[in-house]
Amino acid sequence: MRKLIPCLAVLGLALVLTTAAGADRKEAVPKLYVTNSAGDNIHIIDLGSFKVIGEIRTGEHPHGAAVSADGRRFFTTVEGDQTLLVIDSASDRILQSIKLSGLPNQCAVTPDGKFVGVPIRGGDSVDIVDVTAGRIVKNLPVKAPPSSHRSATPRSPGKDTCPSASQASCRCEPRVRRAATPPESDRAARGERS
Repeated sequence: MRKLIPCLAVLGLALVLTTAAGADRKEAVPKLYVTNSAGDNIHIIDLGSFKVIGEIRTGEHPHGAAVSADGRRFFTTVEGDQTLLVIDSASDRILQSIKLSGLPNQCAVTPDGKFVGVPIRGGDSVDIVDVTAGRIVKNLPVKAPPSSHRSATPRSPGKDTCPSASQASCRCEPRVRRAATPPESDRAARGERS
């Protein structure tokens, strides 16, 4: 384990509670998916034994990580081929590879698992992906400082746009809401003005 950690440029983590095929629900295996953004894979770690139990080849530079509320699907963005991968968490197999409109960053999934929001670097936009259809249904324009990282959790694929977001995430809903502003003490610690 000590050799693994320095080798990984870990930028995305997701915890999934899955059930092995044929196992009783009581025997669920908690797993940690670790994206290797400097490489081309995701390591799967058994949180009971703290051992690497598998690996998923993704293409160069997997980055974002999100999991559906029911734990059945794991999502990751891949910078090298500008895709969103949909992975079955029970079998750890890639179910879908969905082409995005540009270089992806993080990703966020709706509570029902139907849509995934993917911020596009340099595009001032967020791709809204319909997981069932396997395609982008909307590219939402967003404005943010050039150096910020963004993530979005879409509630519907409507015509709403995310507000200016200087924080790490925004939420796109029928009623647009601003990302939460950190407390004054957090901004002061980073040298920001209010």
